[in-house]
Amino acid sequence: SLKGSVMGQKAFNEIFPTIRKSLNITHLDFSQCKLSDESCSVIGSLLRSQTLERHTQTWKHTLRYNDPDFVSVSGLKRITLNGNPIGDEGCEVITTAMQDDYWIRALDLQQCDISDEGAKMFLVMLEDNASISVLDLRLNPKIKDDKLLEKIDNCLDRNKQNDIECFTNGELLQESKKASKP
Repeated sequence: SLKGSVMGQKAFNEIFPTIRKSLNITHLDFSQCKLSDESCSVIGSLLRSQTLERHTQTWKHTLRYNDPDFVSVSGLKRITLNGNPIGDEGCEVITTAMQDDYWIRALDLQQCDISDEGAKMFLVMLEDNASISVLDLRLNPKIKDDKLLEKIDNCLDRNKQNDIECFTNGELLQESKKASKP
């Protein structure tokens, strides 16, 4: 956690190559670090890099006709960016990077200067990405559309209720296992 450090963009760019390679880190907390939408391109790069590595790990497990176990694959599960003015531009980068990521479970984005436009991007992402069960958009006063927030909550509730362990190409792989549970 680097919460509250005032590292800014330059220091942020310098530490990310190390973080990108580490699949042992499960939670990044960059709350109140004076990061901007520019930082989100680095985060997007990190997400794409980790997604590629995790797809490779998952593929190795399926070589003997095993079902992939997405839950046990290492890497980031939660990203906290509270108190950083990433705005809607940052949301666009993050949601684009998250489209193929089935491992991130939580995004904390309180006080990030996000408007209805950024929230809509997250809703579109959540409609395709069922792995995220926590999306904290509280304390973003520019999000005024309560129906939009309700739709986001419904998507998150669906993700939690389904207890989805495994998604690939939009298809649930663990359906038969769930049906056989007592």
